[in-house]
Amino acid sequence: MITHADTDSGFTAARALLAAGKRVVVTARSPTSLSRILLGQRVDRVFAIAADCDDAIQLESVLRRAETRLGVVTQVIDGCRSQRTNSGRTTPLSIAS
Repeated sequence: MITHADTDSGFTAARALLAAGKRVVVTARSPTSLSRILLGQRVDRVFAIAADCDDAIQLESVLRRAETRLGVVTQVIDGCRSQRTNSGRTTPLSIAS
């Protein structure tokens, strides 16, 4: 599951997981901002939910819905987070396989 999937890092993470054959739940506060992730994807591979995952109650609801639709959620990635390289530059999230 990727929260804040409407960010560039979240989008990149979602597309990488989908390309790796994973089933992915993506969330953002606005459903329209998730449309670029959904384009060209099969409905059984990606599930988009509009929610504020910074709110614990909404996050719990999203997790329940995700598990009902796609099965156990094994990883949650926050699309707002990024990683710093040794050079000090910010890079998108890396995806563990």
